[in-house]
Amino acid sequence: MSGILQVLVGVVVLAVVVLLWCEARRVVHTPIRLPRGGKLYAVIEISGDGEGLEQAVVGLTRVLGEAAPAMQIVIHDCGLDAEGAAIARLLARDSRRVVFDETR
Repeated sequence: MSGILQVLVGVVVLAVVVLLWCEARRVVHTPIRLPRGGKLYAVIEISGDGEGLEQAVVGLTRVLGEAAPAMQIVIHDCGLDAEGAAIARLLARDSRRVVFDETR
């Protein structure tokens, strides 16, 4: 009898863990819904040589992939040197989702 009780308790605990995991995943991965015609932007303001820019864009793209697939990523030039601007242009050229704003 106690063996059956242990199995039942184990099943209940497992069910609770699975439910909590599913709920946490739903909350974290809730997509962003915009009103009709609305646009959503993520802006990266950067200056200098653009160190870490590619990693930031790739990470942001990965995070936004499921939650906001239509979100544009804008790289805003706040004083990039020639090397940093070249990196930003390459990132914008290689992805429809990334825009390089060179206005200061």
